[in-house]
Amino acid sequence: MKNKNAVYYLIAGFAAVSLCLVVFLIYPLLKDIKSTSRQLVENKASLALMETENRQLDAFRGEYALYRENLEKINAIFVDQKNPIDAIKFLEKMAADYGISITINVSPSKNQPAAGATSAAFQIYAKGQFTDIMAFVENVELGPYLIKVNSMNLKKAGRDLDQEKIISGEIESTLAIEVITK
Repeated sequence: MKNKNAVYYLIAGFAAVSLCLVVFLIYPLLKDIKSTSRQLVENKASLALMETENRQLDAFRGEYALYRENLEKINAIFVDQKNPIDAIKFLEKMAADYGISITINVSPSKNQPAAGATSAAFQIYAKGQFTDIMAFVENVELGPYLIKVNSMNLKKAGRDLDQEKIISGEIESTLAIEVITK
């Protein structure tokens, strides 16, 4: 009977040692292997993405000369925020082409255009024929810069707004425009 009990104690001790080995040694080791394997797969995916991006960047650098002209055209449609002289000269030339006199004032921008973009707001006081002012407004929006006319007020000097008087005579106009800047 003592032999049987000794065998049972030996089996119980062996089972306890085996259980401790599994719980404290093998399970953490398998857990670390699983975690390391997952991290390895993520690193391989990240490396593959970086290699693809690097190849695309090298291809872009190789073809930059082809894109350069278009990139410069895109850059030219934005007005320099610190020095909007070119945009103001464009507005003045366009007004002179249509025979209207204008006064340009810089005003604070109330609206913020698309995310990441900045804008400059101008208020233009124009005086001339109705058709010339309307052609001026249309061509300003179609011009070389990203310009949006936010509002336009028309009035006949000293009189109420009457359709026949506007078409036949000289009018005054106030335009609020917004120019996208770089």
